[in-house]
Amino acid sequence: MSVTYEAPVDFGLHRIRRDGREVALIYEGDAPEKPVPGSTPDLRITDGGYVVSGYARTEGPSTRYDVYVRPGSSGAGSLHIRGSAATADELASLAAVVGGFRICNFQQSKRSQTLICPRRAEWGQRLSEWVMRASTSEKSN
Repeated sequence: MSVTYEAPVDFGLHRIRRDGREVALIYEGDAPEKPVPGSTPDLRITDGGYVVSGYARTEGPSTRYDVYVRPGSSGAGSLHIRGSAATADELASLAAVVGGFRICNFQQSKRSQTLICPRRAEWGQRLSEWVMRASTSEKSN
């Protein structure tokens, strides 16, 4: 997999690709795309000062996955992870991306700044399992 990063103005976009296909798009900023009005999250995790909500819906032959990560404190931006999968290989790639997702923080001093990341993904296993489970339930509907 490869990752590219774009910083258009006041937000950032991470594009994760595998074999020329976009696996996921991660938006970081203050104005993420909103969930479909009236929809209820299929997954909700409240942990470590964050609220993580996951939505899955069928779009033609594939399933679209949207994960929103909102911080509990003001001043921190939100994240929106979007991906879709139609095949088992695409699903495995997307599950790997969300399964490795970690929240990192900058620590600054007068002389340096350091990016501190947890050793393992706080919600990774739950997100990865949800992607796989949502795919199975979407096919049975």
